[in-house]
Amino acid sequence: MKKLILTSILSLGFAFSYAQGVLTFEKTTHEFGDVKETGGPISVDFKFKNSGDQPIIISNVQASCGCTTPDWTKTPVGPGQTGYIKAQYNPLGRPGQFNKSMTVTSNATEGTTVVFIKGNVVPDAATVAAPTDGSAPAVAPSMPMPKVTPDPDSTASPRSKISAKPNNSIKKDVAPKSKSSNSNSSVKKTTTSKKTTSKTTTK
Repeated sequence: MKKLILTSILSLGFAFSYAQGVLTFEKTTHEFGDVKETGGPISVDFKFKNSGDQPIIISNVQASCGCTTPDWTKTPVGPGQTGYIKAQYNPLGRPGQFNKSMTVTSNATEGTTVVFIKGNVVPDAATVAAPTDGSAPAVAPSMPMPKVTPDPDSTASPRSKISAKPNNSIKKDVAPKSKSSNSNSSVKKTTTSKKTTSKTTTK
């Protein structure tokens, strides 16, 4: 009798241990293809079905980086029911190829399941495609400024402009001096002649 009771308990425990929910995803990888860098966040829903005989509870979904935001069904998913795991990716400032993952943790038989999103971000016209090592995108070089040839008249110094005119004025100033010197010599000759005349008269 004791052996029969023990066997029944073990059978029930064995059956209970295998009575779990089963996550069955329609797909575990999504390819976005080419997306615009400035087109805004992109998202996809990974739909699943509970193929087991016990409710499934999604306890956590962990993204591989901060650029991916997860969301999921928060209520228990009963046998035969469906739920979703949502992945949202922000391509702004992340040109080039991307491959991100999200780890789904639940009480299903699998325990953890990983889903993936992939694609290629087409850079905006103001940026150059960055390498896929995570470094920042390079900014396109700006157009060179055209060279301006200075006007020769505008580059001349004020002193050179002023010094070019006084030459004529200097010549004009010199001319009167020569006349005054001639007049002085004539005065001297007149005085000398007067003295000579006076001497002749006294004799």
